[in-house]
Amino acid sequence: MKHILVTGGNGFIGSHLVERLLSQGFKVSILRRKNSNMSRITHLLDKISVYFVDDKFSEAFLEVDCVINLACNYGRGAKEEFAVFDDNLVISMRVLEATIKNNIGLFLNTDSFFSLGGAYSHKLKAYTLAKKQFLEWLDIMPFKKSVVSLRLQHVYGLNDSNTKFIPWLLNELQTSKDRISLSSGDQLRDFIYIKDVVNAYLCVIKNSSRLPECITVDVGSNVRISVKEAVLKCAKQVGRKPILGFGDIENKDEDSAQCNTQILTDLGWSPQYSFDDGISDMLKNKSHIR
Repeated sequence: MKHILVTGGNGFIGSHLVERLLSQGFKVSILRRKNSNMSRITHLLDKISVYFVDDKFSEAFLEVDCVINLACNYGRGAKEEFAVFDDNLVISMRVLEATIKNNIGLFLNTDSFFSLGGAYSHKLKAYTLAKKQFLEWLDIMPFKKSVVSLRLQHVYGLNDSNTKFIPWLLNELQTSKDRISLSSGDQLRDFIYIKDVVNAYLCVIKNSSRLPECITVDVGSNVRISVKEAVLKCAKQVGRKPILGFGDIENKDEDSAQCNTQILTDLGWSPQYSFDDGISDMLKNKSHIR
């Protein structure tokens, strides 16, 4: 396997994965929208091929050995349901169709804990619905090659959006605010560091022949901690002591589901970063601020 096409290769997870694939000697192409933000991979543009969803779409799939579908739209803003439908389902279906037509041997889909329901699904209903529907389409499509859906837990790490909880929290802790309003923090989360997630993708790519034709693989740390514990760990590493207003905000979230990473473990993968290790890496690089 030499040539990998990554949709969403300019996003948070995609940018880390593209850089790692290049370091491993793969030829890498990305598929993106013309108006998408490329700031995370400007240093890589001379090493990759860039194709556009909006123009010459089919050319991106020529002589490709593996497609990794990472493009997504959470739809956190108001009135974004149609954009969420288009980005998470319509474009993903076009990508899958082109994968089949070009007889590409491996398709890696990116799923998340949202598809299991429970925590957060009430906040991101359109995103969750689109992701679930795409999984159902994967089941019925006449694709005889390997299809692996990587179901990610709470991914955090370098260069993530500051609208995400961990980067937001680190920024809040490092400002001059005297009080940070939070929920009770009782809900449990499985936080998995971005570098471990990238290693999981590489593990699946290199061992795809050992997996069934269509399978879902959980990617998590297998360790759930409370949000409150995560906040306290972050505060300790930052070193500031604002008032942590646990209970200021009503908690409507449930615990995230327990994941089972046995499939990855059998392939030789294991997480290398504890939660504390990941936070330390983010603070050391200062790249949680975007």
